[in-house]
Amino acid sequence: VSIGLLLINQVAMCNPANYDPAFHWHAQWTDASRGDFCEPAPLLSSWWGSLFATIVIYVLGIQSWPIYLFSWFLSYYTWFSSVYYAMVSSHPFFYSRMITIRGRIRLIWAVTGIIVLLNLCVVAGWFIGWYKDRAISEDRAIVDGLLGSADDAAEWTGQFS
Repeated sequence: VSIGLLLINQVAMCNPANYDPAFHWHAQWTDASRGDFCEPAPLLSSWWGSLFATIVIYVLGIQSWPIYLFSWFLSYYTWFSSVYYAMVSSHPFFYSRMITIRGRIRLIWAVTGIIVLLNLCVVAGWFIGWYKDRAISEDRAIVDGLLGSADDAAEWTGQFS
């Protein structure tokens, strides 16, 4: 029921009449003057493709996985539900692996530390990628003449972050 209501709202707000096939990660200077509009999912280019992919991804509850780039964002609640489904589906795999080392405290702490370290590496990798992408966007804006100076770059990117 929830997904149905969210999709009704999405189609009412984003329909083929106000659809712009050019996706942008950041707001554009002309957005305020264009009125209401919507863009495709980040890795798709058509309205129908974005709608179909969004329906499939949300019905399966996998919008928190890396394939979220193929769907529109509908709500925070469904994203957290997707994280819960991912944890429930991965629990048997990890439980069966960890049960074999039950009682060996040092090994359990070592495995836990390795998992935390891997998680830190993944999060740090995403952050570094985001930071580098942001720096490249600022440099490109200065080179393209959109901004007068490097001081303006900080203001420009901060305004639309």
